[in-house]
Amino acid sequence: MSALTQFIGGGPFVTTPYTTGTGTHTFNSATVRATITLVGAGGGGARPNTTGAGGGGGAGGAVWVVSTRALTAAVYAVGAAGAGATANNTAGTAGSDTTFGRFAALGGGGGAVAGTGGAAYAGSSSPAAGWSNGGSGGAGGTAGANAGAAGFTPGDTARVAVSAGGAAATNAGGGGGGASAYSAGGAGGAGHASVGVAGTAAPTYGGGGGGGGASATSGNGGNGGGGYIVVEEYAS
Repeated sequence: MSALTQFIGGGPFVTTPYTTGTGTHTFNSATVRATITLVGAGGGGARPNTTGAGGGGGAGGAVWVVSTRALTAAVYAVGAAGAGATANNTAGTAGSDTTFGRFAALGGGGGAVAGTGGAAYAGSSSPAAGWSNGGSGGAGGTAGANAGAAGFTPGDTARVAVSAGGAAATNAGGGGGGASAYSAGGAGGAGHASVGVAGTAAPTYGGGGGGGGASATSGNGGNGGGGYIVVEEYAS
């Protein structure tokens, strides 16, 4: 059930979730209005070189759309998760956008090899719809024994660091992934003298993957969370 159901009275008589892929959603013939919730996919964490930590991936943006007009069908695409980097000195991949008809929740940016956290992108929607952008990924620790920064919660203001950055041990830790409206980000991997720890994957929809810890053999970046769509249909 979406965050808006409580405001429009009465429950949906048809609820359809989409967690992967593309297709066409055909509305029930009795549907007169619907709530569509979209979550963009999260970005993957970076894998650093031996002297700098990878940044956490940015989270996907979530869009809530309420339609009161007659509906028939809409083409949809669930955003693919951004992959964490698996080669030294490589940025994470950005998460893909999630779309439903003319509405979109944009995916989060991938973590950067320089330790910069992945950028979070605001979800786009109609002017009447509500949206929440994803939290940005935390920056990896700078060269040396420096911990990575935590990833951030969603929102433009009063963001709170939530997904843990990686601890430092001789080399720097990776940044935590940014959170989405539906998921925390993955934790950053710890730095190490010989083998860095990999960043963890986001738990679920739209979270960013953690950045890998720096070391002689650095840790991989964690994968972001995939996108998500829920369609709730109402007969009155």
